[in-house]
Amino acid sequence: MKQGLRAFARRSVNAEERFLEYARSRAGLSREEAERALAVYRKEKLVKLDRVGGGFTFKHGVFGDRDVLRRAARKE
Repeated sequence: MKQGLRAFARRSVNAEERFLEYARSRAGLSREEAERALAVYRKEKLVKLDRVGGGFTFKHGVFGDRDVLRRAARKE
């Protein structure tokens, strides 16, 4: 059971890291800015982190655009 929980926790971290890497490469954000964008997206429920598969999906595709990510990074 502990092994299953560790795997789940690792996939949770992987989902967050994938979002951060996406935001950094897509919008040219620093890690701190990408973390702020993730915080805004989570607060507004604009992104769903897949804790089983280790990925993420946007509520709508426009939330993955460069300008939207940049605005979210400045918003927090």
